[in-house]
Amino acid sequence: MSPAMSPTVPVRLGLSAAFLLLQGSAGMAAPPLASAYTRHDFSTCRALPSPHPDVVEVRRCAGLGGIPVVWTNEPDASAVAFGRTEESGPIPGLDTFFAVRGTIEWRGPATGAGLRPRAAIVRYDTGPSIRLGASRLVVYRLVPGGACVMGVLDGAAPTANAAARALVDRAAAGFVCGRSKARIAPPASRTGT
Repeated sequence: MSPAMSPTVPVRLGLSAAFLLLQGSAGMAAPPLASAYTRHDFSTCRALPSPHPDVVEVRRCAGLGGIPVVWTNEPDASAVAFGRTEESGPIPGLDTFFAVRGTIEWRGPATGAGLRPRAAIVRYDTGPSIRLGASRLVVYRLVPGGACVMGVLDGAAPTANAAARALVDRAAAGFVCGRSKARIAPPASRTGT
């Protein structure tokens, strides 16, 4: 081998090694996101002190992995919150009247230890009057001790559940509660009002 060629050999090996490392790191990508579901009969969960006894009911249930699900039931609305908070806070994109359904879809990386939820998808029935005729999917970004709304989608759309999962898959990891802007889709359909 000539002395003029020897400096290029380590460079070629270096580029080849870098290429192999990049190939290997692509193979070790983040775990795929998956979903798990919990079903709740909120009225049977542990009662918490109410800010307005005899008017507002507050209950705490155990969600996936022990994440607390706090259900607040008022005369014209019911909602959930996650974590240690007992306040659900305002939910953008819902009508005046709304009621949460009892199934929660938890979405996050699937690992050997199970699902580590980074978001929860919850369906609400909603409407401008007590006759709830529309459906909305609320996507909550789960953070240590709580959650915030990262999206509200039209729940009547045929692809609503897939769209909610895609929002989590695309944006949840980088969504920062209090800084990131929630995606609020306008309700496209209303029935029974």
